Amino acid sequence: MAEATLAHSVHVEIGGLRPHRPYWYRFLVAGAGSSPVGTARTAPAAGASLDRLRLAMLGCQDFETGFFTAYAHVAREPDLDAVFHYGDYIYEMAPRTEPSPRKHLGAETYTLNQYRRRYAQYKADPDLQAAHAAVAFIMSFDDHEIDDNWAGEFDKEGNRPDVFALRKAAAMQAWYEHVPVRRAQRPGAGVAYRQLDYGNLVRMHVLDTRSFRSDQLCERPGIGRAELDACIPVDRPERTMMGAAQESWLDRGLANDARWNFIAQQVLFMPYDARKDGASTPVIGKDNWNGYPLSRQRLVDGIAHRGLTNVVIGSGDLHQHVVGSVPRKMEDVGGPAIATEFLATSISSGGTGGAHYAGESRALDNNPNVSLLNNQRGYQLFTVTPDRWLAEVKAVDQVDRQGWHDCDDRQIRRGSQAAWSATSLTIWTPSPIMRNHPGAVMLPSRSPHKTLQNGRWGLGEQQRISRRRAVACACPDARISGRGAGGGVAAFRAKPVGSPCRWRRRAAGDLFAAVRVPGDCAGQRHEGAVFCDCAQPAARSSPCRAALGACRTG
Repeated sequence: MAEATLAHSVHVEIGGLRPHRPYWYRFLVAGAGSSPVGTARTAPAAGASLDRLRLAMLGCQDFETGFFTAYAHVAREPDLDAVFHYGDYIYEMAPRTEPSPRKHLGAETYTLNQYRRRYAQYKADPDLQAAHAAVAFIMSFDDHEIDDNWAGEFDKEGNRPDVFALRKAAAMQAWYEHVPVRRAQRPGAGVAYRQLDYGNLVRMHVLDTRSFRSDQLCERPGIGRAELDACIPVDRPERTMMGAAQESWLDRGLANDARWNFIAQQVLFMPYDARKDGASTPVIGKDNWNGYPLSRQRLVDGIAHRGLTNVVIGSGDLHQHVVGSVPRKMEDVGGPAIATEFLATSISSGGTGGAHYAGESRALDNNPNVSLLNNQRGYQLFTVTPDRWLAEVKAVDQVDRQGWHDCDDRQIRRGSQAAWSATSLTIWTPSPIMRNHPGAVMLPSRSPHKTLQNGRWGLGEQQRISRRRAVACACPDARISGRGAGGGVAAFRAKPVGSPCRWRRRAAGDLFAAVRVPGDCAGQRHEGAVFCDCAQPAARSSPCRAALGACRTG
């Protein structure tokens, strides 16, 4: 029954469906006709053997700072099993005074009606609707569903806990009403953290890192950015990110026979130094796991105690793509890894962005455990098999506008989506080569070269290659490899970006090439691919000119 007390929302839970197959659904409303048709795929049967799982990971969708273009691409991704949304589905603040692509309706949200109105505005977005209709979402929440940087019973403004509890109750009811979750996740009736098994391939641990955490250290109403960055938190054993009950639940759940353990949560987990270029003092985040080092260490110790080498951590919140490793010992950041972390960028929060944040062009030098940074909007796509975890890092060229732009070439490839590209990163299950680096991040190779051993790179080689700055501007093959001056090989998935231009019409905001390859590849050909280093004069000659101009916008 769609009752007014729950904003006329319906949470349908159906039993008896066949496992691991798509189903189509729609809603019929008397006097209003039928809804559009949606589809979702059921999970495999418990313990079933599974050859492959495809998951998208995304979040942080500030309505004001950009369009949800990436969702249109998610809706077209083939053969997706599910989407993990790490949180920040809405943003609670009032309309900003500075120019922006679109504006929130109404003031900052405090009451149930205000939160409902904000969800209604967001869910009217056609790209978001298309993604929900195309694939099942696995939902969690972060801070902006209620209030920026809230923690447990504490809000950012310093209100009394009983006052903040009223706002939190209204916000969480609106969240439950407007997102696809089970009745077990209804506020007051259960908890948001849960485990999902995909046969014997992946156990997914969906965490709640907001509801039970201790208050942030250093943060207080009115504190400035410089003072906050300079503050060094002094942790205490009783401080927690998840609460004692959730910590115990996760530790027990990690004891399983699945090939992979995927810890799906909200905020940066790995050690990360966010200092600006030229600064000598490290800067650590206070609102992510770096501000709760003892709680993080308890989880790391639990993984090590069980001897697990199959842990992947998914996260978000930072508004940039980050790929790196979680060290066994936090004081040895570049040392042996206990897990790999993939942090997905935002859908729109932060605006169009660029290669990196301003003043952070040398961030990799301060973070030896990090292999990739990118400050553009998009999402990540995981293809998981028993032997490897492949992550495709997707980025859109801009989120400032909607519309279409014409290309010069009139050849139209029927049924193809507009141009996109993505860096692919793979973590392989431990082998004798990688015994000291379980879960390390590696790039795959599809061509035999003397620098590779059985298609695997050592961690040191990967870090050396990842710091090169040549950009592949044209990638005509579906899967290609390119040899750089450094002698290494970078392999990645790509589709054309206009060499030659194959699309007459191209949507603004379409995914485009943002693939880093080693060395100076300007104008070189390898396995049928043309590489264009944008910084080299050759990039201004044919065929690079087409790649840089004919099908590019923004």
